[in-house]
This record gives sequence, C-alpha cells and structure tokens, in this order.
Amino acid sequence: MVYDYKGTARIEDGPKRLFLYREKLIPLTRYSANQNEYMVVYYNSGIVEHIKGPGVMYLNPIAHSSIVVRSMESLDANEALVDEVRTADDALIRVKLMLFYELKDIETMLNATKDPIADLVKYIEFMEKSADLNDLKNYPQLTHRSKEIGYCVSKVVFRGYFAHDKLQRLHNSAIETRTNLKIAVKQKMEIEELEHKLQLERAQVEHKLMMELKEHEEKIKQIKKEQEATLQGKKAEDTQKIGHLSNLHNLGVKLTEYLELQTPRPEKIVRIMADKNTANFHLHHS
Repeated sequence: MVYDYKGTARIEDGPKRLFLYREKLIPLTRYSANQNEYMVVYYNSGIVEHIKGPGVMYLNPIAHSSIVVRSMESLDANEALVDEVRTADDALIRVKLMLFYELKDIETMLNATKDPIADLVKYIEFMEKSADLNDLKNYPQLTHRSKEIGYCVSKVVFRGYFAHDKLQRLHNSAIETRTNLKIAVKQKMEIEELEHKLQLERAQVEHKLMMELKEHEEKIKQIKKEQEATLQGKKAEDTQKIGHLSNLHNLGVKLTEYLELQTPRPEKIVRIMADKNTANFHLHHS
C-alpha cells in the first residue's frame, strides 16, 4: 500500500521496483489458509465473508477491518454447522446440528434454490434451552422453507455448540472468578465459625472461673461465719466463767485454791536435781 502526501492510497502488486517521491510504502499483512482452514474477512462496511482454503489474502486497511484464519469443522453427511448464532444474552456461538431430511420434489428444489442445505441452515433459530433444539416443532421457519424448496425435514438432533475464543475466555474467567469467590466465602465462613467457637469456649471458661470464684467466696464467708460463731461461743463461755468466779469471790471463796482443785493432778511428778556446774535442761510440752 502506497500513500502519497495528499493521503491518496494505491495498491502495488509485486515483485517490482518502485521509486517513491513524497510517498510512503506500507507492506500489507499476509494471511493464508490451507485445505483444512478458512478465512473470515471482516469488512469496514460491516460485511463478513468466509473464504474457503487453500488461499492467500492480504489485509487491506481501507476495505478490511480484520482477517481471521480458522480451522474447518468435520461434519457428517447430515450435519449442519450454524455459525454466529446469537443467544438470549447476546452471546455469539456456533451450533452443531444433525438434520434428517428427504427430497420430495426435485423440480421445486431446482427452481427455488441453488444450495438447499445452506438455504435450510439459514432458517434455523437458536433456542434459550438446548433441550428444545431436539424438537422439530421449534423450527417453524425451517420446516416451512424446506417445503418451499421441495424437501421434508423429519428430525433435528442437537450435537452441541462451540463458543468463540473471546467468549470462551470470558466464560473461563467467570468460572475462575466464581470459584475464587466460593473459596473466599468458604474461608470467611470457616474463619467466622472458628471465631464463634473461640468466643464460645472463652465464654465457657469465663463462666467456669466466675462460678469457681463465687464458690470460693461462699466458702470464705462460711468459714468466717463458723469462726465468728466459735469466737462468740468462746466469749460467752468465758463471760459465764468469769461471772461464776466473781460470784464465788463475793461469797468469800479463795479462788486460787478453788482453781487448783479444779485443775486435774498429774499422775507422775518428775523432779530433776542439778548441781551448780552442770548443764541446763529445758523441757517442752508436746
């Protein structure tokens, strides 16, 4: 592609020698397809053309927006491949169907169409549910058109669909995102469950400590009450005893002799006599 200074472009087929003056040469990108491939040519006007291989084509930026080389799909005798099918959510996919048909009127077919199979495939509509693709009643345009060209379609079998590379990448990305979200939600739930378990265990430990502390305080209070009761009893006994001794003293009783008489006498008396220079002994009652 040769551009001049005015913006005019022309195509020069090689090989040849060019002398450029105030012009610019831009090589065109070459695309080739073998016998098992085909080229999808997207025009700037919006037209899409499929060119069967083998063949070679150059991308002309003035006429073409892009060229894509794709592999052909192997089809059986009754199979049909419906490309660029738009789903309910505006996704473009490729549908693979198997048509069972019978030629009823050859004269009608010769007068109405040059390519009966391509004509039939053009009238196939894609359903929202894949199971509906096996029901012939969901193809009213197909059955009507088949009668117009002398054919009778008796059965349609859905063989699957293929998404384009970009759509498949988006689908895989969505699956990965959903998987990561599920893992994140699961981890969050596990963390929350663990935190709840720890909080429950902590509450149980705190409750146990509180009960033990309360029980210990109750025991201390009970011991204090018992000690106070014992002291009160001992005090009352001592008061009674002092009053009794006071009464005896008022009656003229000698309290020392009285107390000696009240004290029990020992069964044995041990007396240890020591000289002046001997060691001292200390005896302790046990």
